[in-house]
Amino acid sequence: TGGGRPRWPAIGSRTRQCWSGVAMTALHDLQRGWRQTMLQGSPAALSASALCGDVRDDGIAPERRLGIHRNHLYVTLREALGGTFPTVKALVGADFFDALATRFITAHPPQGPCLFEYGDDFAAFIDDSGMAGELPYLADIARLDWAFNACFHADDPPPFDPGSLGAVAAEDYGRLVLATVPAMALLRSDWPLAAIWQVTQPDSPDDARVDLDAGADRLVVHRDDWNVVWRRLSVAEHDFLQALQAGRTLGEAAAASEGDPAFDLGSFLGWAVGAGLFCGFHLAENAAEA
Repeated sequence: TGGGRPRWPAIGSRTRQCWSGVAMTALHDLQRGWRQTMLQGSPAALSASALCGDVRDDGIAPERRLGIHRNHLYVTLREALGGTFPTVKALVGADFFDALATRFITAHPPQGPCLFEYGDDFAAFIDDSGMAGELPYLADIARLDWAFNACFHADDPPPFDPGSLGAVAAEDYGRLVLATVPAMALLRSDWPLAAIWQVTQPDSPDDARVDLDAGADRLVVHRDDWNVVWRRLSVAEHDFLQALQAGRTLGEAAAASEGDPAFDLGSFLGWAVGAGLFCGFHLAENAAEA
């Protein structure tokens, strides 16, 4: 009335009055109820959901409309997980993977908006779910898939010139603390992960087989330009990189790997520097600095 500003209804209470006179749920309650219904709602729960009162019929029953949205949500999340864990999906087949992913989505819904960040606890879920059955290596394969995903999306570190290491005096090498790049992951498994991964690749021969008794694998996954690659490591190489990744000095990392007489520190360190696994360095104040 008059020429003043309109008085909008308050939205701070449990419900608000829409222009048609129908009471509607406050936004934060609506969002909370929507999330719970979408992720936990069985068909029966959808029919009983309080959200049905906030959904127009318009020729389609409210519970059917909610069911359409719920189905679309699960399809989207299953496809996202399938893209992040392609090796797991290739090993178990699409139907089993969808069943596994559905249980995971219900138990561990996304906590953020970026789907490439979703699934960091998928491997642990496989371990705990008991669904792996006769594939005891499946959770470790999920960890390998996640390492590929994490390395691909990891932030780029500041530019680092390996030549700057030349300014370090030889007597200070043991105090070097080499910072590893974000796009690097180390894995260890009781199973031959590399061979299992290879047989799932498109160029793998149809008759390729994996000897599961071949022994444990230790791998480093890292980014090479825009490609994510891996390399199989010896026990000493893995322990060396693991110590550096934990922030230990070069001397401490060398000590962690000295049990293997075949380990060539200079050669492997040269490879690691050339592969771009480091993004900086500093000298520890003393040998005990972490």
